[in-house]
Amino acid sequence: LFAAVWVGIMTVGKFMDSKAASKDLSAAKDELAAAENALKAANDELVAAQAEGIAEKIAGLTEKVAGLTDKHDGLLNAAKSQLPGILTPICTIVTIAIIYVYLSRTQKMNKELTESYENLMETNRIIKEKDEKLTYLAYYDLLTGMPNRQLFIDKLEDNISKQAPCVVIYTDIDDFKKINDVYGHNVGDAMLIAYAERLKRFCGEINFVSRIGGDEFGIILNGNLNESAVLKKKKKI
Repeated sequence: LFAAVWVGIMTVGKFMDSKAASKDLSAAKDELAAAENALKAANDELVAAQAEGIAEKIAGLTEKVAGLTDKHDGLLNAAKSQLPGILTPICTIVTIAIIYVYLSRTQKMNKELTESYENLMETNRIIKEKDEKLTYLAYYDLLTGMPNRQLFIDKLEDNISKQAPCVVIYTDIDDFKKINDVYGHNVGDAMLIAYAERLKRFCGEINFVSRIGGDEFGIILNGNLNESAVLKKKKKI
């Protein structure tokens, strides 16, 4: 922009100088025409010295007119030659403006896309958390944290489909209703939690234990166990 302004000022200055030279040229032409008219109007009585003086004046004016003409043409050509110097920075300014607008829009779009991506990631995180929570609620017991009836059935069906040998043991707490009636449900819940922890410790990671409802628990003993081994484990329970 500074380059364009500077070249513009220089060009205007050249045009102003050319205009001033044009005025001087016009005045010189008028003066030359007046001298030529004076020479023509002179009568035969003029002395040779006077005629020679007028002729010299005309010659000088002719030379002045020629010089002013060259100056005017030179200034005009110089001014015209500087016009491309204005166009180049102006084109540069236009190009930079286009690039700036494009980059601004690109940055705005990029910002919007980033915000959309962050919102999408947050939405996915929330959906994933809800999905995990729903999965947990669908397959695990809230009170004891053990697998529920549905997961017990799925595990048993998986063993059957794979023809994996296993033994199913069903167990419950005798007279559990009396505990709730006499001591309250909070004590009953505490007993269920303690009983579930003992079952999990007894079964370990190899076997599968779940709460299938109320005070009822199901145990899957994995492995090809004989009858005596099964009765021994039942007795320990």
